[in-house]
Amino acid sequence: IIESGLQKSKELDSFYKEVESRVNNSSVLVLSRHYVVNKEVYQSMGIDWIIFPDVTPGLFTVQAVGKKLLPEDLRGKSNEGDIVFTHKGGWVGKTKTIESARDLVSAAL
Repeated sequence: IIESGLQKSKELDSFYKEVESRVNNSSVLVLSRHYVVNKEVYQSMGIDWIIFPDVTPGLFTVQAVGKKLLPEDLRGKSNEGDIVFTHKGGWVGKTKTIESARDLVSAAL
């Protein structure tokens, strides 16, 4: 139990360092990895979207944590250019590049 708590503490430290390093207090947070954090934590920081490396090597996940969703015309996509997948509800997507992930989020802002 103690080791588990210590690991979570180290993970939280890493998470907060990444949050503090975001540029211009943006509503988009690009993370070096996925952290298990309730979306309410992101929302309390004014973050609407997170981008992080996917579990599949070479892909990136775009996830809505605020109320903004992907535009209707970008929902339900599959294997179109650099977009690997977008959920038909507009709250999550996967792309081949970080640039494509940023473009996907920009379309939603």
